[in-house]
Amino acid sequence: MNKLSRIDRIDEFESLRGLMALWVLLGHVASTFEIPVLEHRWWWRLLESNLKAVDVFIILSGFVIFLLLHAKHEPLFSYIYRRFLRLFPAYLVCLLISVAMVRPSLQALQALGAETAHNAIRIQIFTDSLNHFWAEVIAHLTMLHGLVPNRLLPSKDYAFIGQAWSISVEWQFYILAPFAYALAKDRKGRSLVLLVVCIGLLVIAARYFGEGFIGSHAAYFAIGCASFFLWKSRSDLLLRFGKYSNFLIPLITILIVVILPNELQLAIWFCVLASCLTVRKCGSGQVVACSISNLLKIPPFRWLGRISYSFYLIHMIALYGMLWLLRASNLSQLNLMLATLTGTLVITLIAANFSYKWIELPFIELGRRFPARKVVVETEALAR
Repeated sequence: MNKLSRIDRIDEFESLRGLMALWVLLGHVASTFEIPVLEHRWWWRLLESNLKAVDVFIILSGFVIFLLLHAKHEPLFSYIYRRFLRLFPAYLVCLLISVAMVRPSLQALQALGAETAHNAIRIQIFTDSLNHFWAEVIAHLTMLHGLVPNRLLPSKDYAFIGQAWSISVEWQFYILAPFAYALAKDRKGRSLVLLVVCIGLLVIAARYFGEGFIGSHAAYFAIGCASFFLWKSRSDLLLRFGKYSNFLIPLITILIVVILPNELQLAIWFCVLASCLTVRKCGSGQVVACSISNLLKIPPFRWLGRISYSFYLIHMIALYGMLWLLRASNLSQLNLMLATLTGTLVITLIAANFSYKWIELPFIELGRRFPARKVVVETEALAR
């Protein structure tokens, strides 16, 4: 496999993406049930705070897209075309299935008997999805539903396929990233000021658009983008950090958790990024960094990372499907949760692997072939 086809396949980051997708699934299952014996446990509350995992996705996207833009000097249309093919096909299949499942999903939630805050919100979202059916369908088909103002469609970020608000955010970032990269790479005062002003305007505008708007997550994209410039830096400071990484990585990670207890996603990102940088700059002599890097390179985690996009899209379909199948059972909430979790995880893994092989990969390959043909045509034209 050539270098360019491996650009977005840094093994540790790929595994991190897979583990974050698993966290999202576990959190959505946990928030569906009312289990008094578990709800005050710290690890249960951690599972339910799975939005932090999505923040890690966003940081990773900032890093990976800037890495791609740095490595590939391709025309803007080619870049947009390839990114569209990366997101849209699997998204479209899952969206259509989710649209078809709106009523069964609503029935399953209403029959569940677990009056959690999350379920009340989900029932309202499905109700809004039915009340604004065609407007929501059209908005979601563009993957730009996050740009619709809140006052026009009340549940537009979460309609049909709730986790797809982040897909809209990703697509918005993909469109804007080449311009942000050009300004950041320029490193001139005016360019950096313009970039900061644009980010500030997006953050201000977020109050009118909600969760699915890029401005609501601009800080995390910025962290990922800045991490890319750190990644390609040749500063001696990184070598010095690497020499003391056995002490510094745990210390700084703990400090982030203590100082910013609500920003666990930043501690996770720092720990993985610092470990990867240390291994690449200093080799295999640093125990902490190498241990984290090697853990994230084990085959099951890498496989989970490869299928993570489809895993993320499919898991709520599997969850609502299991709730519908088990709606007439007389299981206790705990046993129902365990049965739902098992079925959701198994179905999601199987379906995500299928989707990756038969939907994602063919369209990724189609996207890779497009710029190659364009280059050949241009070369032949020059030869004439």
